[in-house]
Amino acid sequence: MAQANTMTNTLAQTILRIAKEAGDKIMAIYDKDFAIYEKQDTSPLTEADLAAHNVIVDALGKESDLPILSEESADISWDERKQWQSYWLVDPLDGTKEFIKKNGATKLPPDVRGPEMFISAWGKPRAKRGRKKKK
Repeated sequence: MAQANTMTNTLAQTILRIAKEAGDKIMAIYDKDFAIYEKQDTSPLTEADLAAHNVIVDALGKESDLPILSEESADISWDERKQWQSYWLVDPLDGTKEFIKKNGATKLPPDVRGPEMFISAWGKPRAKRGRKKKK
């Protein structure tokens, strides 16, 4: 049991490190003009979404052999995904519309889910980090 707890704590620490790194990327982009794209479903996608996605997917890929389904890589076919017993489910940036508005309501990498666990690694919204909102 102690070994399982140690493994879980180590994994949780790794996930939190990855989330912080992704959040730092997001906030660096927040402070400048950034590219905004449109997904196939017409929802917005920013370079911050993509940067966080890349950080999380690259880092998880080094830590685990499990497949990764990110909101930004949702083009993986159902035929492939339905074969997965376990996988990582990632939402790199929760609140893209708020991020675009720069209203401080964005949540930084919120969801990283893996087998038998759910880790919610929420970053603090901009206003709670001691930074003033841009108008």
